[in-house]
This record gives sequence, structure tokens and C-alpha cells, in this order.
Amino acid sequence: MDTLSHKEAASAIQAVFDAYDFKVSEQAEWIYELARLSQGWPQHINRVSVAAGRVIHKNGGGIQSNMLKSAITMAQERKDYYYASRLDACSEDPWVYKQLAEAAAESGGVLARFEIDKLTEPFRKKDQSIDDFLTDALHAGVLMELSKLPKHYKIPIPSFSDYLRELSIVPPPNMNSQ
Repeated sequence: MDTLSHKEAASAIQAVFDAYDFKVSEQAEWIYELARLSQGWPQHINRVSVAAGRVIHKNGGGIQSNMLKSAITMAQERKDYYYASRLDACSEDPWVYKQLAEAAAESGGVLARFEIDKLTEPFRKKDQSIDDFLTDALHAGVLMELSKLPKHYKIPIPSFSDYLRELSIVPPPNMNSQ
């Protein structure tokens, strides 16, 4: 799945607002901020639209500028829930993926297969090969292979990388990635 432009994301969110007849003067600001938060990812466009709809519905169907913060907060929580569910689908502990996100941030966002192998080898289950690890991470949406640079990977959603790096988890004391 590829990202949409800011304009395309805003158009999709506008369609949701039109479908529910949410029309007031602050709507343009809401659309802009929700599209920005979605980063153009279709799964996040859904999440931010649902969050906005819930806040608006809870407040009688009208949009007021002071409600935008509540909608953004709920949308971010929904994005974080999505990221937690992606991690839950993975075979390794979340701190392994946190370390990958930290290493990727230090190398321009991209890690070569051999780098991922080196970083994860001490943590992978004894019977799990690097290919199995990558298949698992790709399937869960934690990593994606770059088509123009085979055997190189990145975390597909920038805010997912941020989420991983900000996790307040550390490896067990007996683990050492270096």
C-alpha cells in the first residue's frame, strides 16, 4: 500500500465529512490537520476520520475549533493502537523492533539485510533465520523492502518509526545488540 498525497488524503477526509454533513467554518482547518496526521496512509486516513467523527458526533454533530485538539488526541491514540497491533503480530519482543528503528534513524531510514541480520541475530529464536525474521516483519508491516534497492528495508510509516523509537522498553540486561 502506498501513501496518498496531502491533497488526496484531504479529499478522502472531506468525503467523510460530506457523507456525514459536517459543514461549518472550521472544517478546512480540521481537514488539513487530520490529513497531516494521517501522513497519507490509507489506514490512518480511516483512523483519523473515525476519531473526528466520534468527537463531532459526541458534540451534537457540529464542529467547533476547540474540539480539534480532542479529535487529534483520539486520532493519535487510534494510530498508536494500530502500531501496537502491528507489533503484536510480530514474533519478537517489541524492543527488537525499537532497536531496528533506532538503527534505521542513524542510517538515513534504511537498513541493509546484513545490518538487520547483525542487529537481530542475538535476539532471534534459535531456529529463526534472518529470512524468517524478515518475512514476519514484512508481513506484520513493521518493515518494507525497497523496490529500487533490493535487500534494503525501511519502516514504512514515518510515525511508526517514531512510535517504535519512543517506546519505553529496553532489552533484558543479558541481551547485547553490539
